[in-house]
Amino acid sequence: MSFMSTPCIGIEFPDVDLVDWLEAPNSDGIIRDLAIIIARRGVVFFRAQTKLTGELQKKLMRRLGQLSGSPKENGLYRHPFSQMLGDIDPEISAFSSPVTENNCNKEIKSRNSSQKSFRRSTKICSATLNALKGIAKLSGLTKDLPVLEIPGKRQPDRLKWHSDMTFEQDPPDFSSLRMINLPKNGGDTLWASSYGLYEKLPEPAKLLLENLTATHSQPVLKAIAEAKKNEVFEGPRGSPNNVGTTMEAVHPLVRTHPITGWRSVFAPGTDILHDGRKDEIGLTLNRVVINEVTANTSQLILNRLMSIMTEDHDIQVRFKWKSPSDIAIWDNRSTCYALTPYTDGHCRGWRVLGVGEKPSLNPESMSRAEALEESELKSRFSIDSSCELEESCSDVYESCPSIDEELFKIDEKVWI
Repeated sequence: MSFMSTPCIGIEFPDVDLVDWLEAPNSDGIIRDLAIIIARRGVVFFRAQTKLTGELQKKLMRRLGQLSGSPKENGLYRHPFSQMLGDIDPEISAFSSPVTENNCNKEIKSRNSSQKSFRRSTKICSATLNALKGIAKLSGLTKDLPVLEIPGKRQPDRLKWHSDMTFEQDPPDFSSLRMINLPKNGGDTLWASSYGLYEKLPEPAKLLLENLTATHSQPVLKAIAEAKKNEVFEGPRGSPNNVGTTMEAVHPLVRTHPITGWRSVFAPGTDILHDGRKDEIGLTLNRVVINEVTANTSQLILNRLMSIMTEDHDIQVRFKWKSPSDIAIWDNRSTCYALTPYTDGHCRGWRVLGVGEKPSLNPESMSRAEALEESELKSRFSIDSSCELEESCSDVYESCPSIDEELFKIDEKVWI
């Protein structure tokens, strides 16, 4: 069984055990179909995956890429600071969502020696503003760090929306987050569809954006990498193209998804790191600058895109983590996401990312809405199989997505 989280984005499989899928005789077909579903719906959710270990999560993410056409030489992503963060496995990142400074300090003190990786990672990932400033100060970099300061105000929530690792030449294709500990309240995660964002633009705006590129960079991480060169993993980070410490890449502002063939606005978000204080100064972790226009015009365009993404709720989905071992898997090529802070308890999880292709725009590609309208796949795929997912997709979109018929054959036994 499955159900759509919203008409535009998200699907949940509340009773599926991913380990059963991984170990099924027809596992390749199941995982391939899952990759297609994620590409179409943006993000999928699975509840209480208690049998899913770190190694199995890695296996799942690796096969999602391999079976859906990602470059053969690519694998799982390794963060350039995995050694500095103290990650036990460089391909699994310890995750901690934003919390208040006091809660973070309590959380760190409460850890025992067997949780060394989480303890060190929390210092970087949760309330790391002071840590990054400290490293930068010791390295003489403070004055060069990009700072966003809004005196007397908490950072706007739209500044938290981002896609993963877009500073790499080959960014992630699929990202996953499996929770281990949850706060008593709060800590939800939101995703927004970049397909939906593109569809909301007027035609002149689409025409403009399709001819623009953007430079994605991580200036703070680059500064720290140069100062702590011996502790930085220079690559390859999941791809032969992801090497060095420049932490910068140029990508098209509009890209074509290699699985669906649909257009989307690629990763317009800027991630601002803060420590949860009311009056805070945020370090710009992810900087996006449009290349072919002036700085002011670039900011105006990006602000408008982020306004649509964050204010138009019909292209968003909000996921409430209900139990340990809930997992979300999303398509990093066609979504942006944001974490919500909390003040009650702590939130920990494991993150594994696959690495995909370098973004590109196919001039022959279309938007999702145009492709669905033109393909008329509803008549071609008469909904007479027992694939519940296909049925629900057709109810929502009034047609099926424009993908190869052979590629989308789903084993009936799997989805019943």
